[in-house]
Amino acid sequence: MTSLYPYCSEIDLHVKGRISAEDAARQRTTAKEVLKRLYQQPGLILADEVGMGKTFVAIAVAVSVALKNHGKRPVVIMIPSSLKEKWPGDFALFREKCLPKKLAEQVTCGRAERAVEFLKLLDDPLPRRKSVIFLTHGAMSRGLTDSWVMLALIQQSLHGRKGSVDLRRALARTLGDLLQLKSIENKDPGIWGRLLQTPPSEWLSILHEFGTETDDPVPESVWKVLPRVDTSKVFKALTNIPLRKSKNYDEHILKTRKIVKAGLRDVWQECLSKLRLRLPLLILDEAHHLKNPDTILAKLFESPDVDEVAHGHLAAVFERMLFLTATPFQLGHGELCSVLDRFDGVCWKGVRVPDGGREAFATKKEKLRKTLDSAQEAAVTLDHAWGRLTTEDLRIGDSISDNAEEWWSQARRGHDITPAALDVVSCFDRTKERMAAAQRQLRHWVIRHLKNRLLPDTAAE
Repeated sequence: MTSLYPYCSEIDLHVKGRISAEDAARQRTTAKEVLKRLYQQPGLILADEVGMGKTFVAIAVAVSVALKNHGKRPVVIMIPSSLKEKWPGDFALFREKCLPKKLAEQVTCGRAERAVEFLKLLDDPLPRRKSVIFLTHGAMSRGLTDSWVMLALIQQSLHGRKGSVDLRRALARTLGDLLQLKSIENKDPGIWGRLLQTPPSEWLSILHEFGTETDDPVPESVWKVLPRVDTSKVFKALTNIPLRKSKNYDEHILKTRKIVKAGLRDVWQECLSKLRLRLPLLILDEAHHLKNPDTILAKLFESPDVDEVAHGHLAAVFERMLFLTATPFQLGHGELCSVLDRFDGVCWKGVRVPDGGREAFATKKEKLRKTLDSAQEAAVTLDHAWGRLTTEDLRIGDSISDNAEEWWSQARRGHDITPAALDVVSCFDRTKERMAAAQRQLRHWVIRHLKNRLLPDTAAE
């Protein structure tokens, strides 16, 4: 095997009027190269210039992985909120224009702007499972503030407690207000009593009667951890709600809702600590946002030590990562290395561990960092040496040249030039050598294509 997963040969990236045959061939070659490199390394940056088709290359990679990975696990594409409509739109266009109809029917996508939506998509049974999930950058920091998860927490707080039978009966009259789901209650006044007596895993069948839900309202990963959460504060707050509406009723409802939502934070943390996801690939757009390791987005993948529990919510979840950015070299090499550091957050266990494991990756990162530092030091030294040149240093033999290109051509030969000019030539050669070494190492981690800087030839008039 020479690729992470085989490239799907049925993908045709040539879209008449949109993607030329030449560009389609380049994008197909790029997608194959991405899959090939990801077989051996934890991550890769695709940094094609704007307008070169990064999105379709990434979708081609995502579809190839989604179709061939064991268990048909979804590929996650993390996108900024500003692009939450664009990416699914491009995915729909890709399915229509680049896939045969039969294959397009197999490839589906879902969107998640909140953690609970993401978890719901992940625990879908195989017939409903999405091939690709578009997850907004801030989704995982939004916790579980969801009405159905709140109801599951309330149900758990009643479990096995004295007086819970009467309280459950009383709550059936107030849950519509507490959960802000009066529309459900209007369709069936007895709905809350039915749900409170039914495990969350079976709620979907009840809610199907009203056509309100197409997915399990509470993710499996959530209801499984609820028995481990301390719900005493939630139960106490529920007992303080008046049995009948009074002038203080709304105040008690608001106060109880805040306590239940606070309890959801404990559920979320417990859920994260027990989450055992293994997904094949993360594709992250606008990866330059990862340059600062202290941002919420960067911390999602924080995994400080091989012997410690992963700190980030998405650390050790993905087998590989593909980052997209159009501006990798506007960051400065220190920030670029910081972006590469996020690849340390892949899963380093199992049969698909990158070549050499985590230690080999750390060694390669350090080598790259030192090589880039060396190239920068040489470039700064060259700049200083160049700045020390005077008119006298432009002398070649007995005359001073007024043509920079001619002078440089002669100076490169090292004949009859001043010591300062000779120093510039020496610094130039050293810089060129170190820059070439840096480029060779960067090619291992970055794929970048640029637009043609020349206009196409036109027929003579």
